[in-house]
Amino acid sequence: MSDAAHLSPWTEADAARLAACRAHVELRKQQPLTPPLEVSVTFRPVFGPDELMLAAGPFELLNFQAVGDGSYRRGGAFFLGTGPVGLAATGVVAAATYATNRSRKKKAQADAQPRWVKVDAGHLIVSDRGFYLDTPSALHAWNYEDVHQVEMAGPGELLLAGRSAKGPVRWILRSPWAELVFVLWVNRYQPQHPQLGSGAWLPPGWIEHVRAHGKAGPVEGAGRLIDR
Repeated sequence: MSDAAHLSPWTEADAARLAACRAHVELRKQQPLTPPLEVSVTFRPVFGPDELMLAAGPFELLNFQAVGDGSYRRGGAFFLGTGPVGLAATGVVAAATYATNRSRKKKAQADAQPRWVKVDAGHLIVSDRGFYLDTPSALHAWNYEDVHQVEMAGPGELLLAGRSAKGPVRWILRSPWAELVFVLWVNRYQPQHPQLGSGAWLPPGWIEHVRAHGKAGPVEGAGRLIDR
């Protein structure tokens, strides 16, 4: 069987990640950014008339929170039967009620434990000045200056902390273009970011995956910059 038969498919997420590598090379060489996509928007850019739209795609926003307070409503049914059959039925009802309440209690306890929860979703537009979260309820514009910290939490998942209109936030931005946002921010504000310097912002084995598909140009360029 040929190696091609074992080759994992090339995905839109791979293409977006490769575009992030190209942007990293261009930024380090102080070259003009090449938009990976043709992006047309319906809103007025808020970060300047010369703002350059680079890419767009779906996103999910996750917040670390509990989805409940630990409380739950106990269920119960009063049933009293007489005679051997009735008493047996009473026991069955009591056991079922106990099991239902126990299940509700366990779920309430689990819901009270903070975890990453999806709180919004929509369309992400990435520019050279910031990014926009276009949701069913509102359009949110984020200047890179308002982002204080970034870290890749996994493929396509950017952990970011910043200052929103409602105060400090810490979110996970999940999108095929998360790596592009990471590269744009770190090259501007933290070029010595440990993940960028080590290449850990890319998934393990991904560079080999790119090479196997014959698309390694931008990756090799990014690698040379990392190795310096």
